[in-house]
Amino acid sequence: MAIIVRSYTEALRIARSAGENAANRRMRRAGRRCWTEADYDHAVDDLNRVLEQLGYGPEEMRIAA
Repeated sequence: MAIIVRSYTEALRIARSAGENAANRRMRRAGRRCWTEADYDHAVDDLNRVLEQLGYGPEEMRIAA
């Protein structure tokens, strides 16, 4: 399924949701009720991966800045 993203704000919203979902799955699998620092790091890594897949990787951000 292709996702059409019309703006950086929309891409960020999608990526943030993906990161939060990934960290929540990791947390629940471990039997915890709150995130650890490792869960947060996992969320950030996933957020960055999704942003890059949507065309908003680190290089594009440097150019836009």
